Amino acid sequence: LGDVTARTVPKVTLVALPTGGTGLTTRTFIPERCHMAIGVLGAIAVATAAILPGSVPASRLVAGADPDLIRLEHPTGYLDVRLPHGGTSADRVSVVRTARKLHEGVVFA
Repeated sequence: LGDVTARTVPKVTLVALPTGGTGLTTRTFIPERCHMAIGVLGAIAVATAAILPGSVPASRLVAGADPDLIRLEHPTGYLDVRLPHGGTSADRVSVVRTARKLHEGVVFA
């Protein structure tokens, strides 16, 4: 890859068994530091790979009660990917992001 220290690509995601029960644990590197979350495109790619028999993500995936929902854990939370599929292909995908509080305050009139 050469010297990528000043670049934002390539983005590499590692997967492992989940720590929270179901789904996959992920760590995304952009390009040499671990990102605090996972991007939407990366999440869709990992979830799609997880439904392909024989792939690394499929071998680490712990299925939950909903076979179409794949929870991807990352350092600051998780991202749920809904991937309705009939075996090895999907017609659509949706992503549900975790929310975080941005501000809390009190207003006096």
